[in-house]
Amino acid sequence: MGDTKNHRRFENALRGATCIAALLLVGSCAGNAGQDTGTQSEALQQGLLDDHDDHDDHDDQPGLRSRGAVLTSRNNNSRTGANLFERDLKPSNVNVSSFGLRYTRNLDGKVYAQPLFVPDVQRAHFEGWKRHVSRHDIVYVVTEHNTVYAFDANDVDNPNPLWSRNLGPSVPSADVNVPGRSCLDITPEIGISQTPTIDLATQTMYVVAKVEENGVQNHRIFALDIRTGADLHAPTDLGGSVPGTASDSVNGVLTFNPVRHNVRAGLLLQDHVLYVAASSHCDFPPWHGWVFAYDAATLQQRALWVTTPDGAGGGIWQSGGGLSADDTGAVYAVAGNGTYEDGTVKPQTGFGQTIAKLKLTGNTIGVLDWFIPFNVDLQNFEDADLASPAMLIPDSNALVALSRAGRVPLKKMAEAYVLPRDNFGHFHALQADEIAQTVLLSDPDHTADPTNTKLQRAYAMVYFEGPSGARIYAWAQHDFPRAYAFDGTHMNPMPVATGTDLAASTTVTGMTSVSAHGTHNGILWGSINVDNANKNIAKTMLFAFDAETLQTLWNSRQNQTRDEVGTWGKWAYPTIAGGMVFLANADAQLKVYGLLP
Repeated sequence: MGDTKNHRRFENALRGATCIAALLLVGSCAGNAGQDTGTQSEALQQGLLDDHDDHDDHDDQPGLRSRGAVLTSRNNNSRTGANLFERDLKPSNVNVSSFGLRYTRNLDGKVYAQPLFVPDVQRAHFEGWKRHVSRHDIVYVVTEHNTVYAFDANDVDNPNPLWSRNLGPSVPSADVNVPGRSCLDITPEIGISQTPTIDLATQTMYVVAKVEENGVQNHRIFALDIRTGADLHAPTDLGGSVPGTASDSVNGVLTFNPVRHNVRAGLLLQDHVLYVAASSHCDFPPWHGWVFAYDAATLQQRALWVTTPDGAGGGIWQSGGGLSADDTGAVYAVAGNGTYEDGTVKPQTGFGQTIAKLKLTGNTIGVLDWFIPFNVDLQNFEDADLASPAMLIPDSNALVALSRAGRVPLKKMAEAYVLPRDNFGHFHALQADEIAQTVLLSDPDHTADPTNTKLQRAYAMVYFEGPSGARIYAWAQHDFPRAYAFDGTHMNPMPVATGTDLAASTTVTGMTSVSAHGTHNGILWGSINVDNANKNIAKTMLFAFDAETLQTLWNSRQNQTRDEVGTWGKWAYPTIAGGMVFLANADAQLKVYGLLP
């Protein structure tokens, strides 16, 4: 495994150096056009890391001080949640005396998406006939008011964006409600709910905005120049139809309904293809899970796939995390509650509450494999979704995904499913051994929080390989953060480290990310809400833990006056890059934390 890893890192370093050189010369590394964003990010980061690791004296140069591009949801297409190229933030300097809020950026709407970060972006401007080029480390953030912002992450004193772009009128939340029911999950408007993705080779950001024009709602796909915000391709509306007999089909055809659906899962760019996944608004029926594939160069639709064309449900929301992809081109989607089939009907069309392995071939998305929990009926009954992205473990054949409820009736206790990527096991009623492993991620005896007797859900995991070996982290509701050893195939069911800070939320758990410099200086970051996030009144706390011991290094209430985060943006992941921690909130703000001057 080590030789393969070192060879891959050498190739990434070479690609990174090539890309950096091309960016410096022409503002684009187009020779790598269409490469998936996860590989681009790793290549750029590794190139920066390896080339400049021992040259801190050059940190005054913009190209050399910039580390750790974050181009997609959860940092890479494996969705590990880790940025391994962070040099500045360390367990030794993240504390209340030396680390805190650096600045706040005011926005025009609430934020539910993860901020993205690109170092050393070149922007040209003219003074008379003379062309000037400036370089910026840019943080990108999107709002439910359908605005994309690009801020210079290092310009602490300038509150104005380098550019901003509104993509059209957002949808009033009331316009997606059904008679007799309303939803407070995303209010008062719905616009950009998903994390965009960036193609560094073509300097393109892909983003989907929900718009309402003349009473008509659509999900509109944009391809924006990350330097200016200008359109690089004509926008296109999400849509399409498949054969189906679901309740909302007409004459054997099921058509995508933009009113009933939302794009919550992060976007995926893989092998020249942009993938967009859709789920419901607050489970307002009818809804399904949809996966759309578009040519990244033209925004022409290539294919689509539906989880439940003959049934109901199966939305792909993944707690805001994106679809995953591996180097074979396989795409992994995690569908929530919905109708399913046991495999006896051929071809199978019911994939509610399913982890599905998909492959685009020509103009068709096919299902290569799938996993449905043996207790799917109980999970459907309890609204206990499969709730996370499929996390693909690096240098391993394993996949890990979360169910926000386990096998105890009427108790939503999080479990992790560990699957071999070449054999998901499909569905076997009344059997628990059709999968490689099931690990309870929460506290069954409620010793962490004796006041809680029911809810211990989890929505996010992180993978990091530190000095003590590989670890998978989870922070379940009403529980402490926990680290589990991973041997390449299985998780140790007993945590090897447990923190002491309780995620005492009534609804949502710790949304976690890791920063590190290779295998060293690992920090587990987690944002939690301290009240009911469904009602949009929750306050947020941000934590930093030593990734080895889970000892608390810092939290935003140690000096609350200085470091207050604000109101929780549901499933808001922190982004760590360039010596900063970016966390957006539902107060229409971007909070930026870092080492204090």
